[in-house]
Amino acid sequence: MNTVQPLEPVQKVMIRPISEEDFPAFLALSTVMHKESEYRHLSFSEKRVHAFFRKHLTEPDFAGWVVEVNGSLVAGFLAQYNYISQFSDDRVAFENGFFVHPDYRRQGIAEQLFNMYEAWAQNKNCRYTYCSVTTEVEDK
Repeated sequence: MNTVQPLEPVQKVMIRPISEEDFPAFLALSTVMHKESEYRHLSFSEKRVHAFFRKHLTEPDFAGWVVEVNGSLVAGFLAQYNYISQFSDDRVAFENGFFVHPDYRRQGIAEQLFNMYEAWAQNKNCRYTYCSVTTEVEDK
């Protein structure tokens, strides 16, 4: 699977759950994300990225989705849910990684991925969803 090839604007995309076979393309996308991140001055560990990715495949309270366009992985979203505090049975969903390749931004892909995340969180009976921005990309 290629990493990214520029295409015409995408109106509607197919979003699917991550699979182990996605890891090489996900890793390539992660390196682009890391370079835009506020953590770019820190080292990048392929081993650590792989362990984190696998957690989203194997742990019941974790999930992940990718967007593939013409055989290229162009976006990904990793999430998990947890409990708000030791005092409550309320669950909260957290975004663990959310990135759209620069060549595919402003085409509605991020919104569709976020909607998938919110639907997953609702299905898991989460009371809130959280998403943070650690890149220098606008957070609208």
